[in-house]
Amino acid sequence: MKQSNFREFPIDNASILFLSLMRPNHTNTFRFSLQLRKPVDPEILQQAVNNIHPRFPSVIAGLHQEFFHYRQVAAEKAPRVRQDPGLLIPMGKEELAECGFRVYYRDNTITVEVFHALTDGHGTLVVLTALATEYLRLRNDSQEVTALTIPGKPQVCEVVDSYWEMSQHKPRRLPSRFSYLLPRPADADWQVRSSALTVDTKKLLNAAHRYGVTLNTLLTTLLAHTVMQMQQEDRSVRRLKPVRIMVPVDVRKLANSRTLRNCSLYALPTMEAHHRDYSLRHLCQVFAGQLQDQLSSETLSGMASYNVRTQNTWYFKLLPWKLKAAALRIGYRFFGESNSSLTLTNLGRVSLPEELQPHVSDLHCFMTPRVTSPYGCTVMTFGDKLTLNMSRFCPEDQLGKRYFEKILSVLEG
Repeated sequence: MKQSNFREFPIDNASILFLSLMRPNHTNTFRFSLQLRKPVDPEILQQAVNNIHPRFPSVIAGLHQEFFHYRQVAAEKAPRVRQDPGLLIPMGKEELAECGFRVYYRDNTITVEVFHALTDGHGTLVVLTALATEYLRLRNDSQEVTALTIPGKPQVCEVVDSYWEMSQHKPRRLPSRFSYLLPRPADADWQVRSSALTVDTKKLLNAAHRYGVTLNTLLTTLLAHTVMQMQQEDRSVRRLKPVRIMVPVDVRKLANSRTLRNCSLYALPTMEAHHRDYSLRHLCQVFAGQLQDQLSSETLSGMASYNVRTQNTWYFKLLPWKLKAAALRIGYRFFGESNSSLTLTNLGRVSLPEELQPHVSDLHCFMTPRVTSPYGCTVMTFGDKLTLNMSRFCPEDQLGKRYFEKILSVLEG
């Protein structure tokens, strides 16, 4: 890719699905908030956005619909900085055509929201870090930040579609299963609310070690166990269904990639109805085995190959975009929305550049729940704290309350 072509990009395999499932009242969006130790100056923040805008053409970008497909196009203008409304508001088609990247401010906090079709959590964090760095440089808070510079030009490795790089293996997909879906309460709407639990990372890690599993496995197991208990109390359920948790995983290491576009796949660990009588230790081991198998390089590479080859069949290419989207929505209805109960996204440990750390007091993230689930969970470790954020479409956080209680119970030992 030549420097002159850093403007338009074919959408990646994940983007196709997010765009086809988009609704006027629902866009799958990341929301990251970085809290500084001093109030944010909106004029300086706007200048910082203006400065980094050309640096990230695939993230600070719009999505243009054409007859056969969408194209990811660098935004003509830097997004306008706005005061944070405090809500994650869906992005409409007109806004997405211009730019699917928002910047907000409130008090000491800088917030960015990004439509998932443009990038994933990793890409969002890279751009937010660059924005905070440039903001502090312009504010001239310290010599250290002033000396911290950002490469001035986009890099080819940042805009490649890494799914293609992984698609040279034998295609493989995880089997579809009808899973239990938490019912959408009568008073649910499309407003995204969130509840958070912050715990000591070391204590939670020690708890996971007591059960002989990783921290991520423990959190996934506890979430599945909570959902299974809620299913058992659901009077509309005549026969218990499996509880499957969709666990996205960053595959940049596997693909040897530095892309800022989407580069994640997923596992689908499952709690069967007969597992409800297992001890937590036994259930953790079941989930550990499933995750080990599904997150192997062979399985993940096979999934990438399956998705890319399906996308590039001759008959799919010849379909107009509206028919592609309709076909994907139908397929998702039968094989996607019923394939897992909800999503647990663990962004892992986030480390900011050393020069930024004295100026940042906290970092939070949550994202829009899926169309078919009233809940979604995002996990992130920052400093010595791990924060779980349960986003939801319903006023009452029944799942989050029970899940957080279960985590605290495990911490108490």
